[in-house]
Amino acid sequence: MPGKRKIVCLTPIRNEEWILERFLRCATIWADVIIILDQNSTDSSAEIAQKFEKVKYVRDVNSSFSEIDRQQILLTSAREFGKGNVLIALDADEVLSSEFASSEEWERIRDLRAGTSILIERINFTKGFVHCWADPPLEPFGFVDDGGEHSGTIIHTARVPRRIAAPQFWLREVKVIHFQYVDWERMKSKHRWYQCWETLQFPEKRAHVIYRLYHHMYSVPSSLLRKPDSGWFEKYERRGIDMRTFRQEAFFWWDAEVEEMIRVNGERVFRRIDIWDEKHTWSEAYVDPRSIADKVVLNYLRLSQAFSRSIPIRLIDKLLFIIGW
Repeated sequence: MPGKRKIVCLTPIRNEEWILERFLRCATIWADVIIILDQNSTDSSAEIAQKFEKVKYVRDVNSSFSEIDRQQILLTSAREFGKGNVLIALDADEVLSSEFASSEEWERIRDLRAGTSILIERINFTKGFVHCWADPPLEPFGFVDDGGEHSGTIIHTARVPRRIAAPQFWLREVKVIHFQYVDWERMKSKHRWYQCWETLQFPEKRAHVIYRLYHHMYSVPSSLLRKPDSGWFEKYERRGIDMRTFRQEAFFWWDAEVEEMIRVNGERVFRRIDIWDEKHTWSEAYVDPRSIADKVVLNYLRLSQAFSRSIPIRLIDKLLFIIGW
């Protein structure tokens, strides 16, 4: 099998026309097969995906949200192209940095042992591409398929199967470039949806925990911000791929679903979720349900987010937990 393995890209999508064509033009260069799992897109994502020869387009008819089911469908679809392949799992708003084209370590991934996890550092760009920061490579983006099943959680699950004490291979030259934060309004809409969804799915989960989870990008210390490396885009741009402009959207589908959640469940269910300060479609139809105390706590969370790992703030957060917040 070494030397004959395919590199298979696994990507779930839903309404990604703002970035999907760029993603596929980049992934086509390094992947032998691209599995696109479409989770009921209503925009032109399906048409875009099916234009690319290397794409296997799969439509997920399941309307419920489950990341573990999603990743299992991707994994099953990938195995239609053989056993033991190298699986790289990326979202549509991510690309591999273009160093893969000249990287010796990238060439080595086809010869790794079955079951090996592939770790890659992820680089997050800020709006305007002025700065970026790195996420530590804790979760694998890749995996040399050993035929085993995927296990995980309904949300924030691992992208690829993980094995206890599995060998690991860290790609140090190649990065995952993450574009989520270059469109700040889009990101906020997405995170409003996640906060509301978690509130309904996990009623036992404290509101301050949900807040901290979905506002981490506001607390990136300036010491971690750095200038982007010109080599990350260079070889893509030489091929005529525009890596720096994005389709602007006037409306985000997450907002429509948030409004439906409020309509079905009522405003009070979401009174401790940070969705009420800005003007959106639901703010005209519904009354802000927050009490003065709710607003005070949310303001505290906002002001303390940058220091959320400090001992005093963690102690206050524990107090919030005790009183049911």
